[in-house]
Amino acid sequence: MAHLKNRIGLPLLALAFVAASCGADSSIEATATTATSEAGGSGGSMEMTEGPGLVPEATPLISLLTAAPDQMSDADLVTILEQAELTESWGCGLGFTLSSEDQHVALFLYPMSENASESPVSFPDKTWNASIVIGNDLLANNCDDVIEPDEPEAYSVANWSLSAGTLTFTPPDDPTCVGASVAASLDGAVVETPTGELALGSLMIVNEAFGCFAG
Repeated sequence: MAHLKNRIGLPLLALAFVAASCGADSSIEATATTATSEAGGSGGSMEMTEGPGLVPEATPLISLLTAAPDQMSDADLVTILEQAELTESWGCGLGFTLSSEDQHVALFLYPMSENASESPVSFPDKTWNASIVIGNDLLANNCDDVIEPDEPEAYSVANWSLSAGTLTFTPPDDPTCVGASVAASLDGAVVETPTGELALGSLMIVNEAFGCFAG
């Protein structure tokens, strides 16, 4: 959004300078208003919220997912996944979790048993859970087995398995909860959706509480 902010901000600063120099306040103000309304291009209906920088409001699909998740179509959910940016790592357990900042989309990679395949792990692997989940507040209770009355709870509407991908990491010598931070890379990841396969590309994930569990 920094580029959008600059596109809008610089012309208005220039107009303000001209206004101060020429004294044509009323005409410049009208021009500035027109420039602001046209800055959004053909998508001029996009609204901005206040705060540091210009932040677009939730897209219609995210708004629908938040308000009525069970009314989402498969095609809508795939679109949400396509538009998601998985940037937030979560620590806990012996696996890896990566989500979008709004917690509507999350990638879960964790072993199903003590005898799970060791790194590198190629998916699909029956000893690992490797899936994309879509819903609301997906990490609200991450590594927490006590849910307070005012805390949100995770709610999912889609759970799609990875059909390809290689997870590489180096586990600590002591797998118990000793504050170890473990980084992992996921390469060539592909998820099987109801409308076909979707490539996730390469992702980096960090488990900053490797070996720790709720309780």
